[in-house]
This record gives sequence, structure tokens and C-alpha cells, in this order.
Amino acid sequence: MIATVTLNPSLDYVVRAPRLIWGSLNRVDEASVFPGGKGLNVAIMLHRLGLETKAIGFIAGATGHAVLELIRAEGLGQDLYEVSQGMTRINVKVLGDKTTDINGPGPAIGERDMALLLAQLDALHHHDIVVLGGTLPRSLPENTYAQLIGLFWDKGLDFVVDTEGPALRAVLPARPFLIKPNVAELGQIYGSLLLGEDDIVATARRAQSDGARNVLVSRGGDGAILVTETGEAYSADVPPGRLINPVGAGDAMIAGFLAEWLASHDYAAALDFAVSVGSATAYSPWLASADASF
Repeated sequence: MIATVTLNPSLDYVVRAPRLIWGSLNRVDEASVFPGGKGLNVAIMLHRLGLETKAIGFIAGATGHAVLELIRAEGLGQDLYEVSQGMTRINVKVLGDKTTDINGPGPAIGERDMALLLAQLDALHHHDIVVLGGTLPRSLPENTYAQLIGLFWDKGLDFVVDTEGPALRAVLPARPFLIKPNVAELGQIYGSLLLGEDDIVATARRAQSDGARNVLVSRGGDGAILVTETGEAYSADVPPGRLINPVGAGDAMIAGFLAEWLASHDYAAALDFAVSVGSATAYSPWLASADASF
């Protein structure tokens, strides 16, 4: 079983505009609405790849109910609990020459809400995988992900973490099975600008020395690098294709990695499939469909 935890999901409003002019009226060519948040994206992609998965997290208000209906339409198993105040955030993604993100704050998560989430994690079994993805709500401390791993360390769960900034830095000593920063996020936690593959590998190994077992670094159009707990460093290039929507490509990469890792326990093959699934998503209007060519 793979469970994904999304503490701050979103309703993503994705628009395509040839250009964005601040302080002026902007008209869009296309508009779509999707459920969003890293954990939800990973869960949907895993489900499309045929793996057993459950999405755990919180929703609030009318926007939260809209997210829930979209998740149900995917046929995805879920335990999304409704919190009493606020609303699930709306994230606006403007696609054009560059991608512009305008992300909302999301609702406050209280102690009773977290108790429901902890009960779901406590029901998991040894070697089940938990994906902790996305930004933390403002009501939760920066070390929340690290605390969750610590609480369930004795259960033998394997944790995958995709976050950034202080939350990512705080989780390293908890020894997650895998972290998946992009190049900028990896450099940020060490105050470094990573200029090439050697810099990325060296900094990934630094993250390992601080506790992370495996480090998967997404590089956009340059592919990805994986530094493993067994000492190898692998790189993979993206296949050719036309970029349509980069939103969710990194989340799809995690799903692809886990799908192949569980099937083969081959790190190199898992990296290659991760890049294939991530690229298929970037070349699609949203997450890659089940019949996409990986």
C-alpha cells in the first residue's frame, strides 16, 4: 500500500495566456480545473499506473468539496477529512512563455484534525510507503513532516518527502527513504547555487550525510539525478516531446519511481521510468493518462 498525505491540497485553476500584463486586463486562451497538491497528484498518478494507493489529507469549504468530487471521479481511494473553518486554497497556474503560480494559503489544521490523520497512518503496515508532499499549512510547524516520521518510525514505514525550504531541511535527520527536491530546492537548503551535475551530486550526498537515504533531484528539461543509499549516482535525460504543462511533472516522477522500484528494486530502472512518467505529464494537459506511452 502507498498512502499519500496532502496537508494543504488545492483546487488548481490552470489557464493558458499568450502573455501576462500586470495591472491590465488579461484574457486566456484555455482554462481547466484540477485537484492539486503534491500528494494528491502522486496518488492520482499511482492509481493510473495501477498501484494500490490512498490519498489522505484535509479539505475545507466549497472548494474542498470540489476537490473531493474530482478525486472521486478518478476512482481513487481517499480519506480527505473536512476541517471546520476556512476553505481549501485555490492555486492559479498561468501558462505562457513562462509558468506563473499564484498559490493561496489554505485553512488552519487543528489538533483534532491531526489526530484523525495520525489514526490513518497508524493503520498502515510494515514497509507500506507514505508520501508526504507539498507545503505545510501556516497553522503547522516547519518540522511537522519530521515529527510524523518520528512518530511512526517503529512501524517500519518508508517515507518519501517532497517539500522545500525549512520543512525539507528539518526532515533530513528523520532519515526518509527518499526526498525529491528540484535543483533550486536542494541548493536552497544549503545556501548554494548548483551549476552542474557534479554540484548536484555533491550536494545530494551532503543531504545523505544529514540523513536522507536516497535523493532524487528533478532538473526540468535536463532530466533527473538519483543518488542512492548504496552509493551510486545515476542520471537520466528526458525523452523528446513538446512541453504543454509542467505542473505536476515532479509529482508524476515520484509515482513513476515508486511504481518501478516496487516492481524491480532496481534504482537505475526506477529513475528511467520516473523521468518517462514525469515527461509524459509535462507533455500532457495534466497528469499523464493511463494509456500514455512511457
